[in-house]
Amino acid sequence: MSARKVEALLAGTKTAEILPVTKANRKSGKTPYLPGDVILVKEAFRYEGDRICWQADADSFDLCNCRWHAATLLPSAACRLGLRITGVKRKRMSQLTVEDGISCGFGDCLVDGLETANPLAALLLDWKLSRFSDYRRENDPEVWVLNFTVERGDWDVGLRR
Repeated sequence: MSARKVEALLAGTKTAEILPVTKANRKSGKTPYLPGDVILVKEAFRYEGDRICWQADADSFDLCNCRWHAATLLPSAACRLGLRITGVKRKRMSQLTVEDGISCGFGDCLVDGLETANPLAALLLDWKLSRFSDYRRENDPEVWVLNFTVERGDWDVGLRR
C-alpha cells in the first residue's frame, strides 16, 4: 500500500478500499473477503538494525537518503496494521459516489500531487493510475467496496475469524 494510503489509514480518513470483481469472482459468485476477515497492510519499509522503519512515518530527509524496500517484500509477521472487514458491497464503477471517494481516503481530492474536482474524481483517477488500470471506467466494471476498521497489532497466520 502506498505511503499516502497508509497515512490516511493512520489518520482515520481511509475506511474503505475498492477492488475489481475478477472473472473468478463472477464465475463463483463469491466475495473475496467476508466480514471479520483481516487483510494485512503491506507498506514500504527499511531496516535500521533489528528495527523496521515505515516509509509513511519518514520525514523528507529520510525519503531522499535511504533505501526503501517495496511493500510486497514485507513479511506478513512484520505488518503493523490490519484491516478488519466490516462490510462488502458489489457495485459498478458508475455507481460509486463522492462518499465512496471520501471513505477511500480522498477527502482532500489529491492523487499523486494532482488536485481533482472532488473525492470521487480523485478515487477514479487513482484507479486509472493503479494496477487496476485494465479495468477501465469506460467499461463500467464491477467492483467490491470493502469497508473496514484499522487495527494495530502483531499478526499470526490465522486471520479469518
